[in-house]
Amino acid sequence: LLLEGNSFDEGGIPSEIFQLDNLEVLGLDACGITGTIPPDIGKLTELVSFSASNNELTGSIPEDISNIRGLATLRLRSNRLSGPIPEGVRRMTDLTVL
Repeated sequence: LLLEGNSFDEGGIPSEIFQLDNLEVLGLDACGITGTIPPDIGKLTELVSFSASNNELTGSIPEDISNIRGLATLRLRSNRLSGPIPEGVRRMTDLTVL
């Protein structure tokens, strides 16, 4: 699901996305997304690539992201994230792009 460059009225990542449990690719670059990355990101266990660069995301990366064991690409550049990278990310053995 590649939605780069679109604007979402709600500001955050649309909650309906987290119901797509077979989703493998999620591209949300430059969508004007605000707020935090919801812990529900961890429900997308089939994701191989998640990109949400060039938004206004704040807060920390949720520990729940480490539930996505097969994630190979995680791109979150040009946001306002803070805090440490979650400890569980070290167990994500398929992660090659961070």
